[in-house]
Amino acid sequence: MWQESHPQTRGRGGASCPRQRLRYALLLICAGVVLAAAAAGCGKAQPAAGSPAVAQFTKILGHAPTGLALRIAQRGEMVVANDADNAPFSRLNDQHHMVGFDVDVASAVAKALKLGLRQFQPGWDAVALGLQTGRWEVAIDSMTPTAGRKKSLSFTGAYYWAPRQVLVLKGHPAIESSADMVGKTIGCAAQSTAAAYLGGLAGVRVKTYTSDLDGIPDLKSGRLDGLIMSTPVEMRLIAAGEPVQITGRPLWYEAAAFGVRQDEADWLAVLNWALQTLRRDGTLAKYSVADVYGVDLTKAPPAGARVIGGRQ
Repeated sequence: MWQESHPQTRGRGGASCPRQRLRYALLLICAGVVLAAAAAGCGKAQPAAGSPAVAQFTKILGHAPTGLALRIAQRGEMVVANDADNAPFSRLNDQHHMVGFDVDVASAVAKALKLGLRQFQPGWDAVALGLQTGRWEVAIDSMTPTAGRKKSLSFTGAYYWAPRQVLVLKGHPAIESSADMVGKTIGCAAQSTAAAYLGGLAGVRVKTYTSDLDGIPDLKSGRLDGLIMSTPVEMRLIAAGEPVQITGRPLWYEAAAFGVRQDEADWLAVLNWALQTLRRDGTLAKYSVADVYGVDLTKAPPAGARVIGGRQ
């Protein structure tokens, strides 16, 4: 605390000078303001008093959160990117509410971390950039942690594994393996794991689309013999009455994980804690069965199956 220790200043003729006393008082006030600002700005940002998320993060981590984790905990809300048209994982329903497995998982994670939840539905190409620039803080968007994506993002452990199978027109010959594809025209989404897979097969004609769903008209018209898609999306088409059927065993499985920007170890750690908690208490399995046509996608793929994105 500042205290005046100087003798009273006198002006000309031995009387005190009001102007000089005013100047000195203003200097003292300014100094106090500077010291208060410096004290508030020294060191790391301090957690908001009474924040339940800060206390929860600290309990999970064993230390006070830092970086992005601290900012999220202090704000008390996490910002999530998902997809408005990716049923059964996320979609905008007729009441303009987001529903689906990814949406339910995001809500459960927020609750476990004592956070509120705000959601955005950007285009797929904008998700990674939005994470890096801080527009959203986690993508709960059925993202597979491929080697290419790991160059710019970090990922949690897997929260589900979706098989990839061949869809054919109802009543048409089954395509159960790569050998059955030889001499046939098979469709898939461009720049996808299916495109990479088909590109490595000899004797298979490949047709790619912006989205694998864009191949359905060609499948129905006979311009395609088969279409490789995520099995849950194929199940969605069948449930909607499309004249298609799933054939063969899964060609491979793709892991889905949460994506976050790199170098945010505390944020990644609390998200992994939430996922492990929801897996142990059965919440992940419950939502999968409820949202994905009665199927539990949260079980790890069978031994020996090809898995893209990891088993953990």
